[in-house]
Amino acid sequence: MSVTVTRRRREIGIRSALGAQPRRLVASILARALGQLAMGAAAGIFVAALLGGGSGGEMMGDHAELVLPAVLVMVLITVTLAALGPVRRSLRIDPAEALKAE
Repeated sequence: MSVTVTRRRREIGIRSALGAQPRRLVASILARALGQLAMGAAAGIFVAALLGGGSGGEMMGDHAELVLPAVLVMVLITVTLAALGPVRRSLRIDPAEALKAE
């Protein structure tokens, strides 16, 4: 997330200079993080289904219905917390400074 915000610094500065509301800037940054989370969750569920089917259900036993959603919620919380720092930093970007940077 930090790298993404750093790379998009000029874009964020331009959008801010043109009057974009901070809420929309935050939404655009978080949308990317949640998109990455969705792809990772889909891949993880696919791999878990393969491993669960291949092991005859012995890997997680009867707890698969509880473990997978719990892990997904934990990862969602982690992604949100990891995105908060870069999002806060993106809101402090001075439009004039971002435009002069390059």
